[in-house]
Amino acid sequence: MPEPIHTPAALEALFGIDPEVHLYGLPDLEEPYWSHATWWLEGEAAVGLIRVPGSEATTAYAMSQRAPWATMELLTELVPNMPSGTLITGPVGLAARIGRERTIEDLGPHVRMIHDRRSVEPSPDVERLGPANLDDIRALHATETEHRAAVKAF
Repeated sequence: MPEPIHTPAALEALFGIDPEVHLYGLPDLEEPYWSHATWWLEGEAAVGLIRVPGSEATTAYAMSQRAPWATMELLTELVPNMPSGTLITGPVGLAARIGRERTIEDLGPHVRMIHDRRSVEPSPDVERLGPANLDDIRALHATETEHRAAVKAF
């Protein structure tokens, strides 16, 4: 099994190349998630196992636009050691690949659309968020986390 990494700097650099691809991964490199996670990095392949703070939920993050096959290989190597019930986000073909090792529930593809800010001028009533909005963003995130936990319980 590969050795985990202990600082987020290399992941920040890798994910920062394609921030629109790593909308979920970049925040996982910050607290409170970093201290509840284990990350592995081999070249441009990265996999994170994040234990959601305040929950029993575990998520594996294995997104890669630059090295999908290497990411799939790294993830496949790590899957046997992941807790049962881990939600895994990973490259297309993941379900077929790890279905040989584990019983899985394929939730299907996750499609993200990226807004190219260069193509459209923002509406004048759009407010750019920044450090001054941090408390409001944290409150919104806490509400969403509670909502997901409640929905999942039913």
